[in-house]
Amino acid sequence: LLAACGNRLPRQQLLEQAAELHQEAVRTGEEVKVGLEILTQRKNSLNIQGRALMPEELDFIRQVEALEYRFREWAESHVDDPEFKCPSSGAGLEGHAPEVRRGISPREMLKLQKTFRDSILEIQKKVEVLLED
Repeated sequence: LLAACGNRLPRQQLLEQAAELHQEAVRTGEEVKVGLEILTQRKNSLNIQGRALMPEELDFIRQVEALEYRFREWAESHVDDPEFKCPSSGAGLEGHAPEVRRGISPREMLKLQKTFRDSILEIQKKVEVLLED
């Protein structure tokens, strides 16, 4: 019995760490979404002008489109909450997170959530750079 309890503690800690990374990524994703909306408005205002665009304007448009694509890819690659609860119902993830149903380990979930968080942080940095210009 003690061995079983001892083995559960690290598992739970890994899941809690994964959940924290997940929540950080989701919060950051919401911030990035707002920044991307601003950049998209700027991009659209450039695109509707009745003149030839300058090379730096074309470069800006390409950068924004690349970030929009990366953000969509990030959002679609989203791995559900490692606490295994559906945010809308609080129920288990039946119908969600096929990785979890395939028996992903807590350590693997932590690694996935770190990658998920790191990728949105990278997108965030690029969005911030374009917003400063």
